[in-house]
Amino acid sequence: MAPLSEEELARDQAPQLLAIFIIFTVLPLIAVTLRIVARRVTHQKIGLDDWLIFVAVALCIVQLAFLIEAILNGLGKHIQVVPPASIAPYLMYTYLSELYYAIDVTLIKLSILTLYLRLFNVNRHFKNACYAMMVFVLAWGIAVLFTTIFQCQPVTAAWDKTIPDFKCFSLSAFVIGSNVPNILADAVIIALPLPLLWSLKLSTTRKLGLIALFLVAAITTVISLLRVIFNAKINTMDATWNFITVAILSTVEVNVGVTCACMPVIYPLFRVFVDRRIVSSKSQTGSKDGSYVYGRQSSRTRQRLGSSDREQSDTSQLWSASGGVHNSSKEGDEIPMNRIMVTRDLSVWPPPVE
Repeated sequence: MAPLSEEELARDQAPQLLAIFIIFTVLPLIAVTLRIVARRVTHQKIGLDDWLIFVAVALCIVQLAFLIEAILNGLGKHIQVVPPASIAPYLMYTYLSELYYAIDVTLIKLSILTLYLRLFNVNRHFKNACYAMMVFVLAWGIAVLFTTIFQCQPVTAAWDKTIPDFKCFSLSAFVIGSNVPNILADAVIIALPLPLLWSLKLSTTRKLGLIALFLVAAITTVISLLRVIFNAKINTMDATWNFITVAILSTVEVNVGVTCACMPVIYPLFRVFVDRRIVSSKSQTGSKDGSYVYGRQSSRTRQRLGSSDREQSDTSQLWSASGGVHNSSKEGDEIPMNRIMVTRDLSVWPPPVE
């Protein structure tokens, strides 16, 4: 390694790293909390997609613990100033973080695909595509997990470099090789629902809004691509310093991934808030104008406000929150008759004399 100046050796990015790691761990916690609230407000049961994301966010908390330990053992400093006794613990916690990454990314993708099956109950071809992607994602996750575990022989050589005659494969080559299928899987998962969204009986503006909602997940694909680029150029000689960018990108990718996976579920919650504001605004306007309207209430509004006794499907909740239009039939030409909602407006005029 090239010699560094005293000023460079004194640099310490641990405080900034700790702040970034905490902020991006709080983000998915908020998203999952809102997801639970949205399920309650829309009278939806907790499903497999929710349980998968619950496990994923729990692993985000575990990951934060690993990263804090890595910071305490030298992450954010040049390796020349890190005590020799801290090198092995640092490498062990980064090794555990690699295992966590493979598991969490797999859980997030499986959660999104399972959510698709709840939201888009349309035809056999779409379901088969989701199941095929689940198999691919699960196979990728298992392969990456076991390859990461056995990256060195013996396994403990991944963090204990004092073991004689150990062998490890190239980490940069492994990261590139494993992330190319990961990025391709992201692209396919993002593209899967787009034709269905575009075929809905909605205005172009609402269609584009829903498509944008699902395209938010593309952020994680961009982050994953950046992670591959930085890993390919990394110099492992100064591991505690040169892995800073990779640690940040890995943390941001997973935590933002959990948040994006929650967005389609959270969306009706924001619609409920907007509807309540509109109802409140109209009530105040009616009072100011001196007009009296009795019995005026929309059945659609009652469902949005979560007061319906009959539980709606997830698709109904998403589409009704987007304007009251539900998913199309198998052929995509008609709206199923059992999805039509009727709104009655009743008023009394003139107002009764007090």
